Amino acid sequence: MRWLFAAIPCILGAWSLVPRIDHSRHERNIDAALLFPPNGEQIRLGATGLEEPLADLLWVRTVLMFGERYDTTSGAQWTVWLQRMILAVTTLDPHWRTPYFYGGVMLRVAEDIDSSDRVFEEGVKNLPDDYFFPFSLGMNAYLYRKDRGAAAEWLKKAARVPGAPSWYAAAAAAMKVEAGGRKAAQIYLHSVLESTTDPGIRADTEWQLARLAHDELVEGWTEACKRYRAEHDAPLTSANDLEKLGFVLPENPRQDRWVVGRDGVVRSEGAEKEHWAQALRAEIQLIGR
Repeated sequence: MRWLFAAIPCILGAWSLVPRIDHSRHERNIDAALLFPPNGEQIRLGATGLEEPLADLLWVRTVLMFGERYDTTSGAQWTVWLQRMILAVTTLDPHWRTPYFYGGVMLRVAEDIDSSDRVFEEGVKNLPDDYFFPFSLGMNAYLYRKDRGAAAEWLKKAARVPGAPSWYAAAAAAMKVEAGGRKAAQIYLHSVLESTTDPGIRADTEWQLARLAHDELVEGWTEACKRYRAEHDAPLTSANDLEKLGFVLPENPRQDRWVVGRDGVVRSEGAEKEHWAQALRAEIQLIGR
């Protein structure tokens, strides 16, 4: 019996490794799955009569993988797999609204705006009576491409769909003014929040709302900051000096430091980096023409 007592620590040690082995195997299975993105058209050709059940199975797989990977996986392999899975579902069941609605948002969370646009465009084609999809394309153009002209055109298309909210047309007209586009985007993002409990989608949507709230604050004092710099031949010495201009420095919606930017405007530290990165890209594009 002594051997049994001597073996107990070994047995317990081996048992303690089981969760880690299972986790490792699970991760390898997921990684292997990403190597083989499906082709929706090929699946459809071989699934005569079973299109809807297969669409259901692929969609469940997509949602589960997104839930596990949205905040840990990046790169083309992941986004190609995610896009192909979503498009496979819509190919098998083209009139099922859910994959267009959530699929386009998932790809946006995965930072693949081109693929998000493609899914929403499929929604426009296959569900022409649904105003959400052209509106979503407009929001992608506004929020991620900073293209208010394209955003306004998509909002106009959304407004022409029977049953579309009356404020769509006004939002399209106001899109040429920054504040008008921001208000439309805020309403849109709140509607996305109300429609999902997915943590990844909710986190991304809340971040976009925080960015819009930050930009609204900054817009309110931008001209005063620039005027101060022109009059004093120097920018404010710190963000707290906004009080000299009659503003109270609020809590930063982006949750980072307020700084005085190189142009003398007070904005968040992260927004300052984005602001000048965008300016640099624009300059490079001009040089390349």
